[in-house]
Amino acid sequence: MLSKKSAGIKSSAVRESLKFSKIPGVISLAGGIPATDLIDVEGIDTILRDILSREHRNLFQYSVTEGEEHLREQLSRWNRAHNLDIDAKSIIITNGSQQAIDLLSRIFLEKGDKVFVERPTYLAACAAAFWLYRCQRSRARI
Repeated sequence: MLSKKSAGIKSSAVRESLKFSKIPGVISLAGGIPATDLIDVEGIDTILRDILSREHRNLFQYSVTEGEEHLREQLSRWNRAHNLDIDAKSIIITNGSQQAIDLLSRIFLEKGDKVFVERPTYLAACAAAFWLYRCQRSRARI
């Protein structure tokens, strides 16, 4: 019932490194996972309660790629207060580094370009670049 290509699927380096984060007493820095005692659960709870009391309908919806307009406008104002003239339309808010890497790769990289990274590097960044390359190859064959 599975496709032929599914037989060759291998576990990613990210998935393999994350297994170590579940071992009691181990703080794995490989997957970008902070120690759980560093997460401000009380602060997050306070913010969520506040947001849910005001904006509960939109909170769980997808947003636009460039990020929430109100936040981009606030950042633009903050930049102007610091002598940086950056329009809100020039600001993109990402949902994390992997989305930023994906967007930047799509904008600036061409097939065959070389990208140098530090060693070690964020594993999911390598995975994002790899999948972008694979998608480009697949489209070329269609």
